[in-house]
Amino acid sequence: MSAVKTTMQNHPLAGMLFHSYDREGVLHFQGKVVSVFDASGKTVAMCQLFSFLDGMPTDVLMYDVGEMIAVLNDSHTQFKFYRSEPEWLLAYEKYTDRRRAA
Repeated sequence: MSAVKTTMQNHPLAGMLFHSYDREGVLHFQGKVVSVFDASGKTVAMCQLFSFLDGMPTDVLMYDVGEMIAVLNDSHTQFKFYRSEPEWLLAYEKYTDRRRAA
């Protein structure tokens, strides 16, 4: 039996864009949840990351969905999710404006 069981194409996170931040609010990654699936009893999100320099795809990482949706998880990472690219880009613009002003 395979460790990967079911792809959850209708999962609420599938297709969502995100930013991940550390405990101090520093932006670490930006990406898109490509798919969500069950792997060995955990719900896992496969995420495509994008470069902050040119917006091109970079790495693909797997995240435990439970940790992604926690307000602050054990790895001290917070994820913020967006339904649209304009909303995602505006959030990044606001983040960079706040960092410049600090």
